[in-house]
Amino acid sequence: MTNLTPPLALICDEQADFYCAALAAAVPGLRFEALPPGPAAADDPRLAHCEALASFAMHLPAQAFTRAGRLRWYQALGAGTDKVMTDPDRPADVWITSSSGIHGPMLGEMALFLLLSLARESRTLHRHQDEARWERRPGHLLKGKNVVVVGTGSSGTEIRRLCEALGMRVVAASSAPRALPHAERCVGLDALAGALGEADFLVLATPYTAATRGLIGHALFRAMKPGLGLVNLSRGGIVDEGALLQALDGGRVRGAAMDVFQQEPLPREHPLWRHPKVIVTPHIAGHVHEYANENLPLLRHNFQAYASGRPEAMRNIVAGPAANTPAA
Repeated sequence: MTNLTPPLALICDEQADFYCAALAAAVPGLRFEALPPGPAAADDPRLAHCEALASFAMHLPAQAFTRAGRLRWYQALGAGTDKVMTDPDRPADVWITSSSGIHGPMLGEMALFLLLSLARESRTLHRHQDEARWERRPGHLLKGKNVVVVGTGSSGTEIRRLCEALGMRVVAASSAPRALPHAERCVGLDALAGALGEADFLVLATPYTAATRGLIGHALFRAMKPGLGLVNLSRGGIVDEGALLQALDGGRVRGAAMDVFQQEPLPREHPLWRHPKVIVTPHIAGHVHEYANENLPLLRHNFQAYASGRPEAMRNIVAGPAANTPAA
């Protein structure tokens, strides 16, 4: 009797043991093994034998697509796949899927935290606490303020819902404008300048695409209502950081809360670290203790579809015969 070994699926992540145990119970047609992330992962001999590989893009082993000669499917554990899609070694016949759609609660809560931090000048409050300085400064209400939310996926939808619940007037912006819940209207990216002329806050929660690369630059900063507050939870390449610094110094932007940057980690010498009007967080909007549990249902579905010979039924297909890229 022939002993057929199930195809190998490698999970390269700090939570790989959790994923492997949960997925092995749900998908007996694959053999799940943990691959510790780090430089040594590129030299792991199991790469040459794996048929499926899951990791965050930042943990994708060096030259993975070259070393993993049997690879048929790569599952990104995060929403972003721009690094993977631009890898020159990526074979055209390898399925690429993402974990897009699970981040609504994470980015929604982070956006709310940062909006409130800008409105209540949390940097100043924290500094005064460190100085044991009692100075009562008035903050700003979010209620009644105009907010533009760029991005209409699950994260943008949750951000709009929370902003609406606080009594804000919400405008959505997308490359595919349409009627949306929790928004008074939705404008196209080509009409963003007009919307920003009336906005008190701008929240970016959009995919990094050709349409959004460098979107927030000198022209849009000039079009903004003076005193606008900016929150960026998308990708650093969407905001021109030099133009942002000019807008901050010139008063066009009252404050910025930045979770993503053009270069990460943000260099220690970068002026955004020390700018008095800027809140810097180290790309943590989706970095929560509950992440693996939030991601597991999507991974279970995709691994079950793949193991049953129906890869076209996987969710969030980015590359492959059924490619489906979400609108910004």
